[in-house]
Amino acid sequence: MKKTITTIVVVSSVILIGTKAYQTSSNPMLGMTGAPGEQNCTQCHSSNPINSGSGNVEIVFNNGSNSFQSGQTYPVTVKVSQSGISKFGFEITSVASSNTTTGAGTFASTNTNVTVGSQGGKSYALQKVAAATSGSGTFTFDWTAPATSQGDITFYASGNAANGNGNMTGDNIYTTNLKISPLTTYFQDSKIDNEVVCFTNQKTLYLFSQYLVGKTAVSIYSPTGNLVKQIDLDSDNTEIRCDELASGLYILKLKNQSASFTKTILFD
Repeated sequence: MKKTITTIVVVSSVILIGTKAYQTSSNPMLGMTGAPGEQNCTQCHSSNPINSGSGNVEIVFNNGSNSFQSGQTYPVTVKVSQSGISKFGFEITSVASSNTTTGAGTFASTNTNVTVGSQGGKSYALQKVAAATSGSGTFTFDWTAPATSQGDITFYASGNAANGNGNMTGDNIYTTNLKISPLTTYFQDSKIDNEVVCFTNQKTLYLFSQYLVGKTAVSIYSPTGNLVKQIDLDSDNTEIRCDELASGLYILKLKNQSASFTKTILFD
């Protein structure tokens, strides 16, 4: 009888250890994004110092526009990369930049390899199933901005480039962050707005200003903050064709070494 009891205890221990390893690879603990006041994935995957490997983790918000409007939903992508690795995981949260202990916005899963959770007033997105592609793993999901403005918001993400040995040793952990700004703040008028002559004729935009010297970055946004067109404008070229855009109001942002300013434009 004593021998039987000992065997059961050993088998149970193996099952528990295996379950813990599986849960960590598919549903990591919350609060491991590297955000202020949080830990990161090296709490468990501790073989290598943070950000010491040859890879990285990056956050892409709304196809790179990095601006948002209260209450709107936007796509977010987290990509973890490292050459020679084919198993990747991640965790991300979003907080108000002015108060990093306050969660800002909520995440929603849009595919089967991402799940979401909440803890301490913060929303999280994390891998449900580790990405198993050579060299990099990509996770895409949605984020909805707070209904009322909290100012700038910062995403914090921790990514795991795992060696696939079935335990928590030998993996590389990377962290990053990305700040985004509300559209109403990002597009405040500047003192030189009145010095820019801007008009449209059907789907052609014409610009005239003493500040259009050298290369000027031209960005056109929808009213909800989606980047719909972006080009570099030379000082001797002030005509922009926008045939692909639907009729309606847009927000124009111009930026060069001399100035940065915005205008509201209408395509009829």
